[in-house]
Amino acid sequence: MSLLNRIKSLAHEQGLTLRDIETKLNLGTRSMQRWDTNSPAANKVLDVANLLHTSVDYLLTGHAPNNTHVDQQIDISGKYNLLSEEDKVKVNSFIEIATLSFTNNRNKIDENENKNIYTLNEPKTSYSYEKYVPILGKVAAGIPITLVESYLDKVAAPSDKVDFATVANGKSMEPVIYDGENIFIKSMQSLDDGDIGIFDINGETTCKRFKYDSSTKTVILTSFNSEFKSLTYPLKNYQDTFRIIGKVILTDEQAH
Repeated sequence: MSLLNRIKSLAHEQGLTLRDIETKLNLGTRSMQRWDTNSPAANKVLDVANLLHTSVDYLLTGHAPNNTHVDQQIDISGKYNLLSEEDKVKVNSFIEIATLSFTNNRNKIDENENKNIYTLNEPKTSYSYEKYVPILGKVAAGIPITLVESYLDKVAAPSDKVDFATVANGKSMEPVIYDGENIFIKSMQSLDDGDIGIFDINGETTCKRFKYDSSTKTVILTSFNSEFKSLTYPLKNYQDTFRIIGKVILTDEQAH
């Protein structure tokens, strides 16, 4: 079953059509019909997975999500909708993290599947975790580029907080993240100053360090490599210009 067919099946179970999904997520009319021939951007797959209360791993590979966790997401969402606007503001950050979490954390990987794991520049550290996450194309460590060209494969995650991985393309984040290295990401929509994040900028994706300047009400995305200029966005254009896809979880080698 293809990505699009899995989406159709889940949508049907929840009384939705592809057009309903496109409307709710502000996607182009009939744009999802092209997903089987043209790979969609990672943030769009994330949005669809969250809307359908499933995991990106399931949409891409067909591996069954953790139903218990999915039920918990539905329950949390229902309770959230009953809150007053004031209470929603208080718990919004927690709800965002809960609904953006992937449900593909596995305790065991069977021997046959494990033999087929393909990793790109797998970190040297031996991790005790048995969690594998999908590698979703490449992300710019330089000029923003489209995140997903295709679903590549899976890679062992350095932490159970990781939801998916991508591959660095460029040198702007050196000497912390090198060109061609795996980047591990936790899905979330808010960051603290100094966090390294993955950002969607006008449909293109980049990896930068996050900073908010309250005096000028601007968001500043900086590189570790001084040869690359910072990217600055006024708060008034924040939602229209870019959004946060997730926080980068550094490997031991990258952190040191």
